[in-house]
Amino acid sequence: MRKVGRRGARYGLAAVIMIAAVVGAAVAGFAAHAATRVSRITVTEREYRITLSQRSFKPGKVTLVVQNRGKLGHAFKIRGPGIAGKRIPGTIAPGAHRSLTVQLRRGSYTLWCPIHTAFGMKTKINVGGSSAGTTTTSGGTSWG
Repeated sequence: MRKVGRRGARYGLAAVIMIAAVVGAAVAGFAAHAATRVSRITVTEREYRITLSQRSFKPGKVTLVVQNRGKLGHAFKIRGPGIAGKRIPGTIAPGAHRSLTVQLRRGSYTLWCPIHTAFGMKTKINVGGSSAGTTTTSGGTSWG
């Protein structure tokens, strides 16, 4: 059997350290990516109602993808803990979609179309607890 000298042992130790560093960096990168993951929620606007693709919300960074499925132009605004009225600039044309990324904290948020608020085009969500997810329309309240 061949005897491994000091030089060979050093190279072997250096290789083990390099492999451990690469694996550690990969694990750290994966953990950082998981921590900064952004949830996507589809918000659908139609004449005088707003519906959401989900009804349960956790605190964290969220991209709201607002789709206008109506025949009129709509707008979008959100207000709640840490958000003093963030909006998608301009009007969202029929058939178009626009996105807005926000940091949701625990609490209640209002989402609405500033153009059609008088017609009841708004909804509320709760983050970090039970969610309401109601959609208010001119005819009353419906679940959305």
